[in-house]
Amino acid sequence: NTLIVAYCCGGEVLTPWISEEASMLVFLPLVMENEEGEYEGRLARSWGHSADYREWTYHLRTDIRWHDGAPVTARDVEFSLRLLAEQKIDVELSRIESITVPDDSTVTIRYAQATDALEWWGVHYPQHLLGGLDPKKIREWEFWAQPVGNGPYRFVRYLAQTLVELEANPDFYGGKPAIDRVVIKFGGASPIIE
Repeated sequence: NTLIVAYCCGGEVLTPWISEEASMLVFLPLVMENEEGEYEGRLARSWGHSADYREWTYHLRTDIRWHDGAPVTARDVEFSLRLLAEQKIDVELSRIESITVPDDSTVTIRYAQATDALEWWGVHYPQHLLGGLDPKKIREWEFWAQPVGNGPYRFVRYLAQTLVELEANPDFYGGKPAIDRVVIKFGGASPIIE
């Protein structure tokens, strides 16, 4: 019960500067579009916006854990957004004016201008594992070779220039995925599913 995917992006497939599609197997965004083009919560259980569409507040699920057992909190979301903005990894984040975290399950993002797009385009990372690392050396972090996520699949192994193997997370809040293993093989010009 294994899905094998040919992927073009080598060993950086689960990093924030290469591929969000593959990363979403291991890490979760706040919300995501479903097949019908409607937003569904992932880390967020609910969300809303101010009348001027400049401020979006997300109320997080409290039943999601990092694969090492630590709870996912609003501090992880804040940490991830600030990290990726400061390192200029995601230019969309330059639109953020402020981030506030009133409690462990609430985060408010204020944008410089009105926006009708939910913050769904990025995944989030564990502050408890990455917060003490030098952000200027983000591309050198060992974490990317053995990531600890919060998504439907857990990291198993990485073979340099060959593959990344993932296994179904039995503790995933949405239930264990139907496919037991995903193997991302490096090489193709674009993703191909076998």
